[in-house]
Amino acid sequence: SSGSRASLFSQAAEVTNPKEVWKWDEMVGAGVAEYMRAYPKRMQRRVRRGIPQCYRWQVWKARVGVLDSDPLLRRYEQLCGSPNASTKQIEVDVSRTFPEIFSSLGSQQALLRVLNAYAAHNPEVGYCQGMNFVVALLLL
Repeated sequence: SSGSRASLFSQAAEVTNPKEVWKWDEMVGAGVAEYMRAYPKRMQRRVRRGIPQCYRWQVWKARVGVLDSDPLLRRYEQLCGSPNASTKQIEVDVSRTFPEIFSSLGSQQALLRVLNAYAAHNPEVGYCQGMNFVVALLLL
């Protein structure tokens, strides 16, 4: 259920234990989606102990059912890099969005990609000031 998905991720902590990271290495190597189906309780315990940053995107995609071959994922990747009428304004606003939190280039680029993809996907709405803060909160 979507409620259990949300709670599963909201309780995750940052992983620093090398043994935990090794367990995630092994699980990701075996396939996250397959592992979730085969060992749901173990997966839940591991998520609660924390998902290493380097695996969060893979785990999130598996949890919501997005495959690497999914046309939606390919479309998102296309939209991220497609300049549109809002791109310049998005670039200006990204650096102003929670500068104390989104100070690294990587986090600013993530914010830029999501905003740009949405503006390209829905040109009728495009981008308006304020969207950057909503998306930033979702990326945290």
